[in-house]
Amino acid sequence: MDIHFFIIPFGFKYKGMIKNDDVRFIIKRINLFRGNIMKIRLLQVKEAKGVKILTSQSIAELMREEAKADRECFWVLHLNCHFKLIEKELVHMGSLNASLAHPREIFKKAIINSAHGIITVHNHPAGDNQPSREDKKIWKRINEGGEILGIEVLDHIIITPCGGYYSALDNGDMLEHKVEYSLH
Repeated sequence: MDIHFFIIPFGFKYKGMIKNDDVRFIIKRINLFRGNIMKIRLLQVKEAKGVKILTSQSIAELMREEAKADRECFWVLHLNCHFKLIEKELVHMGSLNASLAHPREIFKKAIINSAHGIITVHNHPAGDNQPSREDKKIWKRINEGGEILGIEVLDHIIITPCGGYYSALDNGDMLEHKVEYSLH
């Protein structure tokens, strides 16, 4: 499994594969850049390629570490026709309470990966797992984009740091796009 780190110190964003030596180098560079010592938070995320997605709860468990990010982030899970994970992609890292992911970024890698379907996941750092009006608006646009592109939008999930989650499919918000990926 690949290990990805998301370094999130006050406005500095870095996403990618790094090693322990790289962490020390990055910390030194940040200290030089800011001119003082700052606290840096590493969020370690293991890439889980090939995992079969069975339920919304299994997605919440898969994304448990990502839910701890201190700002809203938007991920897309790319799935093959057997609902196995091709890639877990961080599409956008937003602010404390907003992540403005656009459908073109959401579907770009899904097209490249020849994904059969996608599941969108974003976190609510404050802990409220209910979708906002803005969440539902972007979900509608994503659903329309998926329909046009022929990529099934299987679910939209909100995750929280305490382990809570909300599934649009489980809660009836995807009735016009009814797709069953659950085996229960």
